[in-house]
Amino acid sequence: MKKFRFLDKGLAGDVFYPDPDVGPRPSSAGVFVYGFPAFVGPNAVTALMVQRGMMAVQPHYLGSYDSDGIYSPISLLDTCRVAGELFQQGHVTQSRDGKRFDIPSQIDVFVGHSFGCLVALRGIRFLPSIRRLVLMAPAVHYSRSNPDFGLHENGPEHLEYVRRSHPHTYRLAPATEWHELLTGKDGLPRHQYTHPSLEEVVAIVGEKDKYFDREALRSNLPVIVEAYCGSRARFSFHVVREAAHPVDDLVPAMAKMGLDRSIAPFA
Repeated sequence: MKKFRFLDKGLAGDVFYPDPDVGPRPSSAGVFVYGFPAFVGPNAVTALMVQRGMMAVQPHYLGSYDSDGIYSPISLLDTCRVAGELFQQGHVTQSRDGKRFDIPSQIDVFVGHSFGCLVALRGIRFLPSIRRLVLMAPAVHYSRSNPDFGLHENGPEHLEYVRRSHPHTYRLAPATEWHELLTGKDGLPRHQYTHPSLEEVVAIVGEKDKYFDREALRSNLPVIVEAYCGSRARFSFHVVREAAHPVDDLVPAMAKMGLDRSIAPFA
C-alpha cells in the first residue's frame, strides 16, 4: 500500500492506494470520516478499501491536525464541501513536494465512524457521486427524545474533554457555537433532499457497544437517513457480534458476517 498527505484549499488529508507494481491506479475512491477525537492515519477501513482495489481518502476536518481554520459545526460541513470540490477537480496537491496527484471523480463508498456518521449525513450533499453510505457505530444525533437516536453521551461534557486533552490537535470553536448540535436541538432538514447517486445505506453497530441504546437507534436511524439522503436508497441495519465501538474492532466482526463487502467498489 502506498500513501501520501495532501494539502489543498486549506484541507489536509491522507490518501492510500494499492502499490502501482501490483496493478493499475484505482478508478474509484472510498472516503472515510472518523470520530471525535481520533488519531489520523491508516486503519482497518482504509486498509480494506485499498485491499478491495479502491483509493482511500481520509480528510482531516478543517480546524484539526494539518487542516486550516477552526473546528466548529460549520467547518464540519465545509470539510465535506472542500472534499467534494477536490473530487470534482480530479486531483490533489501532495504536501511533500507540491506535485499534482490525480484522484478518481467517482466515490463508490462513503464511510463514517461514530461522530463521523453525524458529519457524513450532514455533508453527503457535497459529494454527489457517492453510491453507498456506510454508518459504523452511528452517532448521528444527540437528541434523546422525539425522536431518540439512542446516543449515550453528554455532548457538552465531551467537547470540554477534547478541549482539555487535544488543545492543539482540535482548534475548537467556543462552546456556544456547539451547543445546539451537542444538545440535540438541531432540527432535521425541513425540505427533504434526495441524493442523486446514493443507492444503499448500511448501518452497523457492535453488540458490545455501550454508547448506544440499540433499539432506539434501530427505530429512528431511518428517520434521519431519509431526512438527509432521501428515501430512494436501500437501508439496512446490522448488529455485529463480539464487537464494541472502535473501528478496528468493528471491521473484523463485519468480516465474520460478510458485511465487509459493503466497503468495496459498488457493483
